[in-house]
Amino acid sequence: MTYQVLDVPTDASTQLEQLGTKAKFWFRLDAERRMLFKEGRPGTGENWAEKISCEVASLLGLPHAEYALALWRGRQGVVTPSIVPENGRLIHGNELLAKVFDQYDPVASYRDSQHTLRRVVAVLRSPGVGLPLAWPEPDEVTSAVGVFAGYLLLDALVGNQDRHHEN
Repeated sequence: MTYQVLDVPTDASTQLEQLGTKAKFWFRLDAERRMLFKEGRPGTGENWAEKISCEVASLLGLPHAEYALALWRGRQGVVTPSIVPENGRLIHGNELLAKVFDQYDPVASYRDSQHTLRRVVAVLRSPGVGLPLAWPEPDEVTSAVGVFAGYLLLDALVGNQDRHHEN
C-alpha cells in the first residue's frame, strides 16, 4: 500500500504546540480544518509509526486521530486534524487523575509511581466520563474502560511505549 505525502505550505505555522518532545505546530489547512504538524526525529521511524498505528487503530475499530505523512520546509513529519470540537477543550489524563485523587501530582515526571492502572480505571469509571464523542461504538464496547483496554491492545500490537499520564 502507498500513502500520499501532504505538502504543508511553507508559511503554515501559526501556533507552536508546547506539549510533547517533538517539534510541532498548529496551522489551518483551510477555513474549516485546524491541523497539527509533528516533525519526526530523523532515523527513528516515528512518522511511519504514527501512520501505521493510525491504520491499525482503524482496523480494530478504535477511536483515534487520523494521520497523514507530510513534508514542511524539507522536514518529514505527519499531520493530524484537531480532535477537539469547536469551542471544546482537551482534558488530559493527568488533569483528570488530579481531580479524582487529591495527592496526585499532575506535573509528575516519567514513570511516576502515582500513575497506576488502578487509578486510571477509577477515573474512567467516574461519572461524566463516557465514550468518545461521535464514535460509533460497537456493541462489545460499552464503557470508557473498554475503550482504554482497546488502546492497551493497540499499544501491544504496535509496540507503543508512550502511554503516559498525559495521553
